[in-house]
Amino acid sequence: DARRRLGPGGVDPIGALPAEARMFVSSLNGQPPRDRLIAIESWVREKGHYDLENGKMAGVKDELPPAELFKVMTARIEEVRRNHPELQAALQGKMFSGVCADFAKLTAGMLRESGIVAGVAEGFRSNGTDPVITTAQFHAVAIAQWPAANGQTRLIPVDGTPGGIDQSQQE
Repeated sequence: DARRRLGPGGVDPIGALPAEARMFVSSLNGQPPRDRLIAIESWVREKGHYDLENGKMAGVKDELPPAELFKVMTARIEEVRRNHPELQAALQGKMFSGVCADFAKLTAGMLRESGIVAGVAEGFRSNGTDPVITTAQFHAVAIAQWPAANGQTRLIPVDGTPGGIDQSQQE
């Protein structure tokens, strides 16, 4: 399933990126990989809005190819703006609305566009005290292949998931 969504190779495009994302990645040409990675992670967080009403969109986004998912994320931010005029100031400059899995795909796509081998990792994290794992413990991040000190490579998480608008949403 991941091969279908992300392409067979770690640097193959996962789908057409939004024009703004492509332009941003192009602006990073010539920068060292570490600087590109940090800039992409920061850009996705800055331009993203975590969609607390994602349940409305889950059926729409399921199984969409990445290029279509990015279009839905762009359309969704406009819908959030229309439905929540009280958030206009907080949504200033936001271009995408989604959840961690959506932002992981956008981040991985931008990393690949910049020449960094990347993919997506999804899973559940235990809270350490309760043996029952729920969907509230699900998280997805982009992963980047990175040189390790021993001459091998390692995978590092790159989390473009934006925080919430206020402290209660960030928790």
